[in-house]
Amino acid sequence: MTYHKKNLSFFKFSFFNILEKLLAYVSPFLILKFIGDPLLYNKIELIYSISIIINVFIDFGIKGHFVYSYRFYESKKEHENIYLQSYNILILYYLIFAGFIALLLNFFHYSSLLIVLLIFIRVFYLLIINFYKFFFRFYYNINYFFLLTLPVNIVTILLILFLKKNEINYIIIYFFISQLALVFFYTLFFVIRGNFTFRLKNFLKVIGQSLNYYWPIILSSAISIIIMNFGKIYSYYNLPQSDMTKFSLILRFLLMIQLFHATFSGYFLKKNYKYNQRIIYKNVTILYLTGLLISTIISSIMYPLLLSTINLNYNFDKVYFLLMIYILFWCISSYLEQFLGKFNKNLYLMYLQLISILIYFIPLIYLNNVNIYHISFSMTLSSLFYLLGILFFLKKEGIKIK
Repeated sequence: MTYHKKNLSFFKFSFFNILEKLLAYVSPFLILKFIGDPLLYNKIELIYSISIIINVFIDFGIKGHFVYSYRFYESKKEHENIYLQSYNILILYYLIFAGFIALLLNFFHYSSLLIVLLIFIRVFYLLIINFYKFFFRFYYNINYFFLLTLPVNIVTILLILFLKKNEINYIIIYFFISQLALVFFYTLFFVIRGNFTFRLKNFLKVIGQSLNYYWPIILSSAISIIIMNFGKIYSYYNLPQSDMTKFSLILRFLLMIQLFHATFSGYFLKKNYKYNQRIIYKNVTILYLTGLLISTIISSIMYPLLLSTINLNYNFDKVYFLLMIYILFWCISSYLEQFLGKFNKNLYLMYLQLISILIYFIPLIYLNNVNIYHISFSMTLSSLFYLLGILFFLKKEGIKIK
């Protein structure tokens, strides 16, 4: 592939990735803008937070081991088929399990059944798209991934606008209806095609290998996600509604920085994993850090514009700046940690995350009247420790920038 074609491929991927993430990023803000219901917005953020925490545990590390094992398979077709079928079997088992839990909760007249059902929908949606983000990167065309996510996000936004225009009462299930449709049609399509074919030996082998390789990453990822999402869950149940809205809104807004990180890291993932050299490519890293800085500046410029658009009276304050620094540390750590994962040094990441979560929670345990400032400060402190730990272990393993 020529240099020109590589650049064109990167910009094409970047365009679709930014568009897809932007639509997903904007849609909850539209609830505040057009529906004008902070409680509904808070419930959506609660569902997002709980579902992403659940999601990190339940794939047994299959998608991570799929990436790791790619270079060890001589037959790429065998690699593709084994992991795709195993993942679909796992999804089918979880669908059966979720149906059983829903019936049980309904039998006992559980008061928050709707929230639980929407969490299930979001969990299955994440299971599907998180696997195919890697699957299409290594096989076929990475841009096929957006055929799954773009329609979902477009329908979600159009439905908000349509119901608002026609003055139809907006209820929370409407926000997740397109995600439910993807889960339903995905399951139907692969059952008809036979991609849920049961091969117990292959399935158990993939589960075993994935857990053996990925269990430290599962634990460390869970800790990272808990740190990022605990504040929203805690504030939903323990703080004023306005505090939850502010905290969630700032974190969601700062995903603009993570958007660049996800786009860049996703595109260069194969390049960084393809060879066994203990090298962090200098030119790629400089490009990454430059883009991260530009994204941070743009987000700071756009923050007041967002607040003006959705008619909220928040300002630049210590919560915003602490969360911004936290996101920067998180992004850089996430980019660098892949070079430890590449050489199966996942235990390092787990140890660092275990200490990070202690740094995060210990101050909150001993504080009285915990507020969103305390939570933001603890998040920043724990992410700084994690970044410094990553840099230490990269040096220890002789992984250098060249």
